[in-house]
Amino acid sequence: MGAKEGWKNQEGGYVFISHSHKDIGPVRRLRNYLEENGFDPLCFYLRCLTDNDEVEGLIKREIDAREWFVYVDSPNARASAWVQKERAYIEKTGTKKILSFSLEEAASLEDQAARIMRSMRVFLSYSFMDRETADRLRQELVRRDLQVFWPEEVPLGEDFYRKYEENLKAAAEKGCMVILLTENSMRSRYAEKEIAFFYKQNRGGLMIPVLAGEPELSEFMRYFLADQQMVKMGKDPSREDIIRAADAVESALEKGFHRMPTDCP
Repeated sequence: MGAKEGWKNQEGGYVFISHSHKDIGPVRRLRNYLEENGFDPLCFYLRCLTDNDEVEGLIKREIDAREWFVYVDSPNARASAWVQKERAYIEKTGTKKILSFSLEEAASLEDQAARIMRSMRVFLSYSFMDRETADRLRQELVRRDLQVFWPEEVPLGEDFYRKYEENLKAAAEKGCMVILLTENSMRSRYAEKEIAFFYKQNRGGLMIPVLAGEPELSEFMRYFLADQQMVKMGKDPSREDIIRAADAVESALEKGFHRMPTDCP
């Protein structure tokens, strides 16, 4: 099974693709590539609707329902009144994440698509003893249309450890790993193993440590996380803690930085 299959059927990963219909060929390739990697992209072209107000209202409602907006830039898109109207609307809301995809860029379609996916994919590392806190953070990230691997969603009968390893590898290559650091995780060897595996497989993925409380970090953790700025939460995170931590993760993914821009108070 390829890494792309490991991300199938996960929640999150919804994205609206704004494009000119004259570019439908490469846009379909982009859509198909995202779908093959477990995302849920939407390309609007509805010939059955002829009333401009009806079309505009439908498109705006769909944009409102998604947090991620991919703008496929090209001469055709820049000349399209519909595409520019969509972009103006999304920028006006001030709440959406805009990612650009250029048909004139030298980078291949797959490389640009990988960059888009890296901005949306999360592997959440946590101790099972902290499942409740991890799940709260996961749900907040999924609410923002980030795609989060959750081991409990692996169907019965499948090779769990193979799928687990493939998803961790996919995060190292195309996404990020969020590490929930607690007293429980410091007593577990899994967190250290996941970090070591991530560094070994890393091909541009991000690592984002989230510190809950003030656990004493092991020598291993101090070494590997020495140049990482922690996102900090309380030992028993409040709703505000979870939101601020998700904000920090989202901000790092949008900017593509390996270090967090700010600590979470």
